[in-house]
Amino acid sequence: MKKDEIRVGGLYLAKVSGNVVTVRVDTIRISGPYFAGGGREVTVYDVTNLSTGRKTTFRSAAKFRGPLADKVCAGCKKHVPLQESQNTPFGMHSTCYARSNAAKMDRQRQEMATDAR
Repeated sequence: MKKDEIRVGGLYLAKVSGNVVTVRVDTIRISGPYFAGGGREVTVYDVTNLSTGRKTTFRSAAKFRGPLADKVCAGCKKHVPLQESQNTPFGMHSTCYARSNAAKMDRQRQEMATDAR
């Protein structure tokens, strides 16, 4: 993600210790310069890992994978990424939707509609 897309208090998917988890941005601050002769200032993100409750610092916006959708998957009860929730009905993960009864019901309705023609 880009730094202008990240907001304080927002929920995002981010990579922490090799795992993609949900984090909340607590503060965004400017840090630096690190060199005595000057140097550039760096944007630093203080975040809280919601799965463990630990606070950590991101030194780059590249750690963020994307905003967290407000929807929760009906199949696995986890948050659904925004891109995926727009592509599947009921705001479910695509794999959960395929396994769900809703997918079976949709297939049956489509078969009944084609038989009626």
